[in-house]
Amino acid sequence: MGELEEAEELCRETMEVAAAHGDRRTEWLATTQHVLLKDSVEPEKWNADEVRRTARQALAVFEELDDDLGLARAWALAGYVDWNACRFESAAKAYERGLAHARRSGDERTQAYLAGNLIAALYYGATPVPEAIARIEELMAEVGSRALEASALHDLGRLLPAASARTRTRNGTAAPSPPTLGCRRAIRLSSRLEIRATPPPSRISPFRA
Repeated sequence: MGELEEAEELCRETMEVAAAHGDRRTEWLATTQHVLLKDSVEPEKWNADEVRRTARQALAVFEELDDDLGLARAWALAGYVDWNACRFESAAKAYERGLAHARRSGDERTQAYLAGNLIAALYYGATPVPEAIARIEELMAEVGSRALEASALHDLGRLLPAASARTRTRNGTAAPSPPTLGCRRAIRLSSRLEIRATPPPSRISPFRA
């Protein structure tokens, strides 16, 4: 049994024990992580509707518990569903909401995870290049993570030439519409979670339950 399989089994056992003891917080923290791990271990069993329902249930539970860390992870799961469907703008909105909760929770690992996902969604989505660059730079300043900085610099290196080309269009000609990046298949850099048709939504190891 590999590391991912062992982690998936541990999450499943944690869910069962927590549910038996009425510990809803631990149960649902483990549930959100279990879904991600299960998708990596058994990608052929991916069911977007089922995962979306799980994310909504998790959001409801953590809203009731007023748990910022739980809400951050539930929004991360919601964004994961949209990412897999190439709905990068919706994914970015989910990651933004999750990141706000992660900041309030003080969990730096979850902050870095969500920030990494958000950067990827901005890069591959339809966000105008200047806006994407500005937000990525903000995230680099906000989240003190060397791994996040490395992935952000990689994306900025690809975005900046497009922004520079746009600023050179002058001399009476109409400026083109802000360039976008569209729904493209990403390059897999480094992640322990490999997704079927699109790249992993983060180059930083996922949070742990």
